[in-house]
Amino acid sequence: MAAAVIAALVLGVMAFLAVESSLGGDSSGVEDGDESAPVAVVVAEGTEFAVRGEDGADDCARHSYGDVQAWLTDHPCTGLSRGLFHTDAPAEAAVSTSVVEFTDENQAQEFEQLVTGVGRGGINDLVRDGQGWRGGPESFDGAAFVVARTGTQVRIGQAVWIDAPSAPDDVELTTLAETGLTLSAR
Repeated sequence: MAAAVIAALVLGVMAFLAVESSLGGDSSGVEDGDESAPVAVVVAEGTEFAVRGEDGADDCARHSYGDVQAWLTDHPCTGLSRGLFHTDAPAEAAVSTSVVEFTDENQAQEFEQLVTGVGRGGINDLVRDGQGWRGGPESFDGAAFVVARTGTQVRIGQAVWIDAPSAPDDVELTTLAETGLTLSAR
């Protein structure tokens, strides 16, 4: 009898771990698709943003694509932090932020010039890396995109409407992306 209980317990734990592993996990603590998970709220420029994901890394090339990935392979960053936020003001939107750190200002300036070039690639947002949420955007395609550099740090902000088409030149989205430059999930 005891052996049957132990076997059932082991099988249950193994099934749980298999399901958890197949979900891919997420360093933010907010599981993909779990709208009921508690989220922190941050305020910037008078607008509330729910934190939907965050992570940090030392390998920027691993979390990038295109020419940007090739450049970061040859010019490693010293740190990367990314955040994913949700707001209802002025309408339901998602904001992605990335902060890339370099050892010196020249590298940061080169990176800024590269990442602002059209079709050159970029840093993966958390949605692209599979860390979105149910009801959130499927991608940041068509996002308003802004970049700002301060010293050795380059900040990237993107914003998209969740239930409406997005355009890179949308004034409200651009304002949200600029506000995103000030957000920090950590």
